[in-house]
Amino acid sequence: MLGGGIPASKHDRRVTQKTLRSRLQYLRYCPLCVAENIGAYGEVYWHRKHQLPGSYHCTKHEIRLVDSHVSTKQAAHWFFPASEETKFDVVPAPMDIFDKHKDKSLKIGRESEWLLEHGLSVDWLENGRDKYLMLFRDSKMASIYGTRGYPNMLSDAVNEYWGGDFLEELFLDIKTSPKWFTSIYINQATMSQFMPLQHILLMCVAKGSVEDFVSSEVVRNPFGNPPYICENPICEHYHT
Repeated sequence: MLGGGIPASKHDRRVTQKTLRSRLQYLRYCPLCVAENIGAYGEVYWHRKHQLPGSYHCTKHEIRLVDSHVSTKQAAHWFFPASEETKFDVVPAPMDIFDKHKDKSLKIGRESEWLLEHGLSVDWLENGRDKYLMLFRDSKMASIYGTRGYPNMLSDAVNEYWGGDFLEELFLDIKTSPKWFTSIYINQATMSQFMPLQHILLMCVAKGSVEDFVSSEVVRNPFGNPPYICENPICEHYHT
């Protein structure tokens, strides 16, 4: 569930742990959420959304998340009450690329939250590779039948939407080509190794948000649905 709600194979989970471990060394919390928890419940709890890969800001208070002293390795085997672990003095994280692109960081956090809430009810077979290709076709990033992709055009679109420097820092530990997203054009097997975070990035490029991607309906016919408008200027039925 911390990965975002998209079903993954055992191999996918190993990839996530291997490539993003340095980004998730410690359980994280929001100091303002801590104060609210104490006021409302008299104690603090760990927020699941604060532990999501790619999330660096609290989406409610829009401030930077803070690393606790509890490592993710420890948390996998022992219980650490959040009330005890959030009493330490808060040391602000040094300014970095995620503060410069705070809007993108919050965007990823909110998209991840939508997946946490709705991901298990989504038919991911219906919202898989074929849908990506049909939507990319409509954006001129794949051939008319969606059978052949245009990697350079997709690369430009992804970098324009998210920013190349932001992506480079976000995936600093991934030992693969920086253009990992172009493997979506190859086959379903290669795309099945995508992390949920990678799907979020691509779905936003395709339709603006994960929710809009899931709710969108694609036209299998490359010419759209009839009736068709005549576009032959020398025909008597032109534009009818």
